[in-house]
Amino acid sequence: MNTFPFRYTFQDVELLRRALTHASYSGENNRALSILGEKVIEGSISLQLLSKNIDMSPKDLNRVIVDLSSNVVSSCVADGGRLGLQKIIRVSWKTNSSAPAMVCGAFRAVFGAIAIDKSSLDSAGKVFLTIHGKGMEKAMAILLSLLIAKDEKLYRKIIYTSLCFKAEVWNENLEEEFVLMREIIDDYSFVAMDMEFPGVVIRPIGNFKSINDFYFQTLKDNVDMLKLIQLRLIFSYENDNLPNYGTDQCCI
Repeated sequence: MNTFPFRYTFQDVELLRRALTHASYSGENNRALSILGEKVIEGSISLQLLSKNIDMSPKDLNRVIVDLSSNVVSSCVADGGRLGLQKIIRVSWKTNSSAPAMVCGAFRAVFGAIAIDKSSLDSAGKVFLTIHGKGMEKAMAILLSLLIAKDEKLYRKIIYTSLCFKAEVWNENLEEEFVLMREIIDDYSFVAMDMEFPGVVIRPIGNFKSINDFYFQTLKDNVDMLKLIQLRLIFSYENDNLPNYGTDQCCI
């Protein structure tokens, strides 16, 4: 295996093998590559930030780098899971390859391995941005605008939410997630819902009291007819407090 899911082909397949080897499995492991990969991520963020605002102060630059890097760390479990890293990381028989630390370490190590394979931090950064590019650009734009507007309260709120662990629910873990939702619903009774559906294929016919009634019926008819692409639920209680399931990290 020398081709990775995001269309990068390793010239030296041993680098990929090492990036996917945990210290519990071998002395030749991914620890150093993981550190290098973290620097690749920070460098990519710095480049993107300064290309948007070359006059940014060192203080603001460092602050946004730290905040955005933390966001990447918090989401690397989901990113690594989408790439299937938990299935191919080499670990000892008594080590859980799906543990967040394992997946995140391998996720960062892959970019460190690409940097060595290409002898270029820039090349590794470009590969990283193919995965995180759109979300990263949006987050940068929001944070930069808030820094300029000096809206400290909203800045902190966005960072707090972005650092939350986002649970992904699929067929294989559906029942487990329903159990967790039932456990918290009494304490976190404010529920926000967001959904995606294929689009508008029909429009209702008839008389409506207002344009808003027409829009609502259009949405309802299409959602009822089509299959949802994605449904997102966020549980909270007053003041936007989010559940943490006994950990030190908020969860969505």
